[in-house]
Amino acid sequence: MGSKHRETAAQREARLASVVELWLQREGLPAGVERVLVVDDDDGGVERAVEAAGGMVQTWRRRATGQRAAAPWPKGGTAEPLADLAILRLPRDWAASELQVHAALSRLRAGGQLWVVGANDEGIKSAPGHLAWLGEAQTLWIKKRVRILAVGRPAHVVPRGGLEAWREAVTLDLPGAGSHTLASYPGLFAHGRLDEGSRLLLEVLASSVPLPRPGERVLDFGCGAGTLAVALAARQPDARYYLTDVDAIATTAARQNLPGATVRTGDAWASLDPDLRFHLILSNPPLHRGHASDRDALDALLQQAPGRLLPGGRLVLVTWKAAAVGPALGQTPGKTPG
Repeated sequence: MGSKHRETAAQREARLASVVELWLQREGLPAGVERVLVVDDDDGGVERAVEAAGGMVQTWRRRATGQRAAAPWPKGGTAEPLADLAILRLPRDWAASELQVHAALSRLRAGGQLWVVGANDEGIKSAPGHLAWLGEAQTLWIKKRVRILAVGRPAHVVPRGGLEAWREAVTLDLPGAGSHTLASYPGLFAHGRLDEGSRLLLEVLASSVPLPRPGERVLDFGCGAGTLAVALAARQPDARYYLTDVDAIATTAARQNLPGATVRTGDAWASLDPDLRFHLILSNPPLHRGHASDRDALDALLQQAPGRLLPGGRLVLVTWKAAAVGPALGQTPGKTPG
């Protein structure tokens, strides 16, 4: 995209879905394809294109967007037949891609096809090399700086799954809380490390923010694997912790990392009781969805957090200077990374 226009996540997803739609309008579904598993179609555009082409859609989303539910792994069992075709949105990194390819293959019949759809600047050009263990990937189409790749699902391939096969233990030094070993999974934010923003927020918590009292409610908004809440709970285990994130795999990790907390999967505030109020809200909100800019989580936090705090409650967040959150908070931004 040109320097004068930064593509938003919604615009990018619409562009990719339109390429799939145009391809299906031109070529239709492959012969013998009835059931199609659509993976990580955040905005539903690919699902609608498949339905218009006459396919029976099955879905798996690891992200909850809008009113669309998410799950940490595709539904299995004999009640739902295997798909003939799986269409996978290229994830943001190859570790996440490997997990999601295996997840898709777990619901794809032997001899079925896997399509991977992604933009040129997301690394789709190198995808055939990463898919070589399945066979030679064919480029079906290149349009609007988007590629559709196709590869078969060999009968001898046994997918690695379910989700617990991908669990990793990572040890992090958390400011104010010491060393902790946490569960993590490919594709999670800052997988295997403590990012600079979270480190800074934890340093501020340890030095400048009073600990919540026993029984007070703390929300980790956009919790990821729950690192912020874990660090605070190490100092005050008797507070009541609530964690929410759009990523169902992230919330799976958060439940494992902070047993006893209330953990919800949902888009921004959608998963939380609207009457619930908090003494403290913590957040290191995302500013991107994959390779595209996406301020939705940050804007939702800034707009609704004041009404979600109890009298005297605090919002403690960290973000980049370029996000310009000071005016929204009615103050000059403090110390921020970047």
